[in-house]
Amino acid sequence: MEAGRCHQQGFTIVELITVMILIGILAAFAVPRLGEITGFSGAGYATDVRGALAHARRTAVASRRHVCVTVASDRVSLSMDTGDPDTGAHPSCNAANVVGLPGGDSSGVLMAPNNVTVASTQAAFSFTPKGEASVDVTISTGGESVKVIALTGAIE
Repeated sequence: MEAGRCHQQGFTIVELITVMILIGILAAFAVPRLGEITGFSGAGYATDVRGALAHARRTAVASRRHVCVTVASDRVSLSMDTGDPDTGAHPSCNAANVVGLPGGDSSGVLMAPNNVTVASTQAAFSFTPKGEASVDVTISTGGESVKVIALTGAIE
């Protein structure tokens, strides 16, 4: 080591500029692909809908009440008919009688992720105290389908 000469550690300006250019090129290709992740969001939301519907069905059987499912373009909501199911009256679910979602969410509303739309063959249906569904229903969420079979209440 020569006297008066210091070895400084660090990066040269050329190295820094090269790294910045590489990061810019990678970002140009990676950022547009982030928008394609909605397919996974739709599949994940379909799984959440299946879980919420199974929970609604179990709640209807356990509480011996009708549990209503309302489907909108951005959500699935659960509520309960507090009337006696043995009267044979058509269930009238009130949004105030919320059925909490699995996992402790007490809102009773399963919101769809951004860029995932929800469509259904029925805007509203219910599960009976026997676990049956009032009608056959298909709910579509971002390319995934969830089917409810009326006769058995099975969720596919």
